[in-house]
Amino acid sequence: MSRCFYDCGRLGFTGDFYNQSLARTSPPCCGRYTGSLLTSINTNHYYDFLANRGAIRGVIVEPASRRLEPVEVFRGVPYAAPPARLAAPAPPPRWPGTRLADAFAPVCPQALPDISNKTAALARMPLGVYNELRLTLPLLANQSEDCLYLNIYVPGSGFLTSGSPLDPAHRAGGAALLDLAAALRWLRRNVAAFGGDPARVTMAGHSQAAAIANTLLMMPDSKGLVSRVLLLSGSALGAAALAPDAALARRHAAQALRCSQDEATEEHWLIACVRSRPLSALLAVEAPRARFLAGWAPSVPVARGAPPTGQAPTRALHASDAFLDCALAVVVTTTESYQYFNEDDIRHGFEEEHRNRILRTYVRNVYRYHRNEIFAAVRNEYTDWEKPIQHPINIRDATLEALSDALAAAPALRLAQLHARRGAPTYFAHFVHQSKEVDYPQRLGSVTSETLPYFLGLPLVGGAPLAPRNYSRGDVGVAEAAVALLASFAKTGEPRAGDHHESGVAWPRYELNTQQYLSISSKLRVKSHYRGHKMALWLHLVPQLHRPGAAPRHHQFRATHPDMFADLEHLLRWMLHKDPSSRCTVPQLTSHAWLTQPAPPGKHLFHELLVCDRHEANPEMYYSGSLSSPRSGSLISLAEHLAKERSNPSEVAIRSDGKPSRDEPKRNSMALHALSTADKDAQSDNYSLRSSADSFTIEYKGVTKDYRGHDATCQCYVYTEYTSVDLFM
Repeated sequence: MSRCFYDCGRLGFTGDFYNQSLARTSPPCCGRYTGSLLTSINTNHYYDFLANRGAIRGVIVEPASRRLEPVEVFRGVPYAAPPARLAAPAPPPRWPGTRLADAFAPVCPQALPDISNKTAALARMPLGVYNELRLTLPLLANQSEDCLYLNIYVPGSGFLTSGSPLDPAHRAGGAALLDLAAALRWLRRNVAAFGGDPARVTMAGHSQAAAIANTLLMMPDSKGLVSRVLLLSGSALGAAALAPDAALARRHAAQALRCSQDEATEEHWLIACVRSRPLSALLAVEAPRARFLAGWAPSVPVARGAPPTGQAPTRALHASDAFLDCALAVVVTTTESYQYFNEDDIRHGFEEEHRNRILRTYVRNVYRYHRNEIFAAVRNEYTDWEKPIQHPINIRDATLEALSDALAAAPALRLAQLHARRGAPTYFAHFVHQSKEVDYPQRLGSVTSETLPYFLGLPLVGGAPLAPRNYSRGDVGVAEAAVALLASFAKTGEPRAGDHHESGVAWPRYELNTQQYLSISSKLRVKSHYRGHKMALWLHLVPQLHRPGAAPRHHQFRATHPDMFADLEHLLRWMLHKDPSSRCTVPQLTSHAWLTQPAPPGKHLFHELLVCDRHEANPEMYYSGSLSSPRSGSLISLAEHLAKERSNPSEVAIRSDGKPSRDEPKRNSMALHALSTADKDAQSDNYSLRSSADSFTIEYKGVTKDYRGHDATCQCYVYTEYTSVDLFM
């Protein structure tokens, strides 16, 4: 019997089969804690097991429930050497004699959310998330960069391994996958010493950790590391699974850490810069994260300029032998978007205008093409047109449903279809059961975090320190079925409740022609075509709509200000004004949040370098790269507008030297179209740009160095700071 849990949501390995001895982890985006329900330590019994680096000695502990047998526990077993930042993990050093493995290792360093002010916290998150954080955060206080350890649990009849206090998703995206692969290789080499079978290793993940586990299978060298994978409420195809722009995140981190321009552009220098900074500085760096998208996360290489359509991970999975060779089980809940709302939204609901803002934000951030059509299709599908007046609670429910389908259910079903299409063993399930003792409305159904306690078997032992709950007899029955399904899946590759559950219903394989799946509740039921009509929207209609083929302006939502592109063009021209006979590179634009709410300072909107060039008779701006907003995930391209202006010159002014110019500002004058603020779009929860006639003075600065540090004999108008903010919605 075997299993191991990691996390940024939750992640685990199993080898042989699963038994109900447990490791509890923290909520997504918080970090992780690995504990257990093994409370009574019998110090009279120690056992030595020879690992490939030396002998280790664990302890025998007794579960809190009399229903479970004593378990041998090995805590803090190193599977890699103490990590160097941004480096692949190295094998652990040998240790002399026998290593006493009786204490948990520290958790990996991570910035923890501030929930000291409950009122302020509930303005950002629902009560259920707040209560989970309140229980979890004290257990994450012991942090260290030396955190690559496993905890191994060996029940009397087998082997179980639980993840160390390690959150691979809180290391750099690529390093997280390398850490995970290193742990799996260690497990493969050493599992036999504990009675496990290296040919039957099962990896399980929850939420973001499910995405990480899934992403690992895209790596060419991951073949053979696992034979079965269980994904709970997550996959690599979700919008929040992978970093949308790894280069953007790297530049953002370099700037926040005050690395030089050379360090920011050369990878080996950037690594040296990151390693030279104190840990506190690293923890203070916030990811350039848009709502519904990932911040720090692994990434899949894509062609430069390719749209964020999800095709890159899909192609990687198609080409991955590791993904196609393993058995796959995918489980989703009813409500997978609960954590994206605050307590007021959950408790009281909201009106259609707020619903439209949320859906527009999702569409703007995730899609590039035909956004208006995609938004209209989503709104149409999730509106009850038989009721002319919608209650705020009903609108809330429909919005949660739409985002749950978009963010988790549809990507999970798509993953199952990709896997099944190649003939690989595939299983899909909907976890329907909902506990009575929960912190969210019953009408929401099961939520994202609902599956984990049941697959861990917490109701069988009456709860846990991190989940104090009075489980009912019905809860116990569902937990027995979930544990039996996972045990059977890990042991044989075929999940069956069998004799462990009164229904005896088998979990059928997911096939493209029948599309059968298992509904997990107090009674197990086999159904087909999960949420057929709504899944068709996300898996067929939206991909058909999300294609290029129209003018760039057509794909955008209507901006708050109709002349936004023109204003940006004017602003950039003024920023790049310089003497006519010279050439220079203008340093990267920076920003700071001068609005007091809702986000802290340090959010950066434009991240590319701008290169300017002026000729004596025909001043032009050559634009290098693209302007991008991490909130919208979209590119603002001025190339088409500039080309049109060059071919159709606008009103010409006379420059001070008597030569023609276009729209150049006078020195020390007010900019007629300068940015006044990062104004909140009236139609979504993104911030867009608005022009003003009396806000900022374009500052005249002499530029003596370009962005590479070379001498520059030109002078430019450089507007160095402006506002952009993120939303906590």
